[in-house]
This record gives sequence, C-alpha cells and structure tokens, in this order.
Amino acid sequence: MRKNIRMFFVAMCGVAFLTPTWGANLNGATHVNVTSTTAATAKRQALDQARRQIIFDTLSKYAPSGILRAAIDSANAETIENLIASSNINDERQSNTTYSANITMKLDQIAVDNWLNKNDIPNSLNSKTVVGHFDAIITLTKPVSQWHDIREAARMENIELPTTNIHGRNEITVSLPLSSRRAFINMLSRIGWGYENRGDNLYVFKK
Repeated sequence: MRKNIRMFFVAMCGVAFLTPTWGANLNGATHVNVTSTTAATAKRQALDQARRQIIFDTLSKYAPSGILRAAIDSANAETIENLIASSNINDERQSNTTYSANITMKLDQIAVDNWLNKNDIPNSLNSKTVVGHFDAIITLTKPVSQWHDIREAARMENIELPTTNIHGRNEITVSLPLSSRRAFINMLSRIGWGYENRGDNLYVFKK
C-alpha cells in the first residue's frame, strides 16, 4: 500500500512538472454593430471584427501594441478565428442588413503562443526569471521595423531573444544567458545600436 502511494505521489509530481501553466488573462469582451449588404454578411463581418478587437485588447497587455496591431490587421480571417478557444454571444440583434451583439471570447493559449512566435511578436505571456541570465531593456522608437532588425541580427549570431516583459508601446525586456552578453553587445555595435551597463542589466537604444 505504501509503495503504491509513493508511486502515485511521484507520478503526480511528474504531471505537475510537465503540464505548462500560464498566468495570463486571455478573456475579453466587446460590442459590435455592423451594417452590410445582407444580414449574413453583417454577422460574418461583425464576428471577425469582434475577434480582432478582443485579440488586440487582450494581448496588448503582453505585447507592444504597434507590432501587435500590424500583425492582426494583416492576418486572414481563418488565422484570427483559430486563435479563439471559445465565445459567447449576448443581446444579439439583426435586421436585413445589420447585426449587433455583446460578445465575450477566450483566446487559445497554445495557438496564441505559436502565432506570436511565428510572427516574431515580442511578448511576456510566459515570462519567468531564469538564474544565470541578465535582462536587456530595449527602447524602440520604431517598434515594428527596429524589432525586426534586432531579431534578424540576433538570428545571424544564433542568439535567442525570449521576451520577459513589455513596458508600454516602445520598451521590451529580453532575458539572455550571461554567456551570450559579449556576443549580444558586439551584435548591437555592428547594427548601430548603443547600450549602457546599469548593474546587472543592459539598457539598449538606437544611436
């Protein structure tokens, strides 16, 4: 009996270790009111509008709004729909050409995480503190183009840039291994960026 209990405890500990947990709130709500050529078209457009608005409102707490907005606007309807785990519609009203409703949705954590990474969108959804790392706080005056340039330069040097925090629209914190600090600084100099050492952290800015 004791052996069985011990094995059950070990198994449960393994489940706890292997199951990912996220603290991000991925629930959102919005109101839509759309007029189009037909009721069906108005409803389809309204739901697409609601998805995009809720995705933006929800994820802008974890990612730079400029980069996020550009990615949402350029995504097709199917991609956007796949980011939604569930939805609920209340106070639905429609006529021959209009549709309005109050809509709540929950985003799909795994789909969102994959989409953010695929589109190189810095985010702090799964942020955590890692021993043996330092933080580089990057100020972006042109968030979309400058973040793309930094990511491309980092890829050439085989440097991963996992985001740990987002501050407003233009400041991103990435956590890097201490062993890659010198390579990261050399990369910054090569692409025309400056930096300041402040304690353990590195503050990065465009020259």
